[in-house]
Amino acid sequence: MCEFISWVEIAGKVLFITDKEHEELMSKGDNRDKSERWGHGAIREYWNLKDNEGVNKECTDFSSPANFPPAVAEAIKMKLMDYSSPRCPDELLETTARKKYEAIKTPAWKEYEAIKTPAWKEYEAIDTTALKEYMAIETSALKKYMAIETTAFWKLFSNVKNRVKVWR
Repeated sequence: MCEFISWVEIAGKVLFITDKEHEELMSKGDNRDKSERWGHGAIREYWNLKDNEGVNKECTDFSSPANFPPAVAEAIKMKLMDYSSPRCPDELLETTARKKYEAIKTPAWKEYEAIKTPAWKEYEAIDTTALKEYMAIETSALKKYMAIETTAFWKLFSNVKNRVKVWR
């Protein structure tokens, strides 16, 4: 999985996607790899690049805009690249703002976990039950097949003429 933020360098150009391109790409419905929502695959798909064209680049060090190509740094500053990003780089915030952000983020995460955890347990219960049912059906079908296959084989084998010479 690519890191947020990613870009592709090709022939002196820096290609990346902002919210606008991201929304356009996601609205198509034919995104090659749905898990690739913001990384190199999405960039290559949007800009119609082959896998071997250009160089994939990414950076997770937001301590300085100098760590990014100027166009990418400017897009970050203008808040053009927040498209449901996999992470919110809190190192972009001053200490006071970061504390406010944490005060919002922490209870929101707890609420998410409170919803996700029972839903996952419910899924696992259904999944386990479905797997047990499948295994019972598959085992029964396999037993029937084995009975037919074994009977057919040994019935044929019991006739000496059906055996290879070394087993006659």
